[in-house]
Amino acid sequence: MSSRRRSVLVVGPRAWVLVAAGALAAFAVAQGIYLNPPRARVGLAGLESRVRIERDVAAPDVGAATPSPHGGGWFVPYAPAFVQEPPWTTVVEVGGRAVAPWRLELVDHANVDVRVVWITEQLLLVEVWWGRTVSSELLFDARGELLHATTYAWYGATFPGDVDP
Repeated sequence: MSSRRRSVLVVGPRAWVLVAAGALAAFAVAQGIYLNPPRARVGLAGLESRVRIERDVAAPDVGAATPSPHGGGWFVPYAPAFVQEPPWTTVVEVGGRAVAPWRLELVDHANVDVRVVWITEQLLLVEVWWGRTVSSELLFDARGELLHATTYAWYGATFPGDVDP
């Protein structure tokens, strides 16, 4: 049995479907939309020097704070001035009625604002980009305990702290 490849010329309405599908795929690649999922690593491995938690800090002015869903907690993010030279550090101060204030420092991240949102009254989600292709999701409870951390390397990049062979 011969293993020759055949070329097929499609004429008619099906040809336009193939052309449209090819154009859509080319557009998706040009826009950075890929179907391959990112590689993920659970934990803070490689990020210990970039994620710092301080306890027993002085309570900040909570006038510009973002309250938790029921108002029992708050956070105040302090974004860096991206017009200055890197490294950039974002500080997030968190506290509440029954919680001692604590401070989260995210050191040497990309020039993208860190996203901080309340998930529930007790859970705080922090999303940070470390560079063009590496990001992390950090889940804290209201007392400042890191419950979960996942770092994503998008499009085959290496994780922070990885050493090339």
